[in-house]
Amino acid sequence: MEPALKYDASVLLDSATLPWEPFSPAGYAEGIRMRVLRRLDDGSLRSAVLDVPAGWSSGAALAGGVAEQGYVLSGVLQVGGRSLEAGSFYFHPAHAAFGPVSSKAGAQVIAIFEGAPSYGPAPEVSAGASSTAIEHLVAEEVAPFEPVIGGKKIGVRRRVLWEDPLSGADTRHLTIPAGLAGLGAEWHPINEEIFCLSRPPGPTDAADLKAGWYLFNPAFAVHGGHRREQPCDMTLLEWHDGKWELNRV
Repeated sequence: MEPALKYDASVLLDSATLPWEPFSPAGYAEGIRMRVLRRLDDGSLRSAVLDVPAGWSSGAALAGGVAEQGYVLSGVLQVGGRSLEAGSFYFHPAHAAFGPVSSKAGAQVIAIFEGAPSYGPAPEVSAGASSTAIEHLVAEEVAPFEPVIGGKKIGVRRRVLWEDPLSGADTRHLTIPAGLAGLGAEWHPINEEIFCLSRPPGPTDAADLKAGWYLFNPAFAVHGGHRREQPCDMTLLEWHDGKWELNRV
């Protein structure tokens, strides 16, 4: 049975135009603000740009009530003695100890949550959960591969930063090459979120991703049918809440 496809359901916006709100989940030190990228239907936070001010500290090691991913956009975030600079990624499983978290000079981080975030004191032993943690991963150091689409490689370099072996959900760092032409309309059976990390200045169309812009493609939403030839290299952070599949319309 063919799924019921959605049209004109994608959301494209400049994250810099979003209002700042306090990031104040239970058990977390105050002082961080956020720009919300997406909330789930129940109102819980899914993704946001967090702004960590200079001198902020969690004060102690923590454990999150839900799994959390983070990608450092700028500045330096200190997590449990590690210094995560721009381009660094982490994954903290639910109930696993991490931290303390702090920033001497400030940092901005894309944070992705598997449910409403909350925190408590770090347990002395994180049974099993810590084995899947990613404490510090530099995205550019992950070996890329070129996916084959339509029977040929198209020059995209994909780096998988994290993957859930049960659900197939993943987070990817993508380098899109100049000259890549439109591949036609497509849809996926899962929710897809994309944040443009970098793109050189230059002429753009209204539908183009630009540095700092965010794109949300809901599950079964048809998108991409009006892509023009890519005029320059750009890098993206892309994350999914289930196994990604490419379906053409």
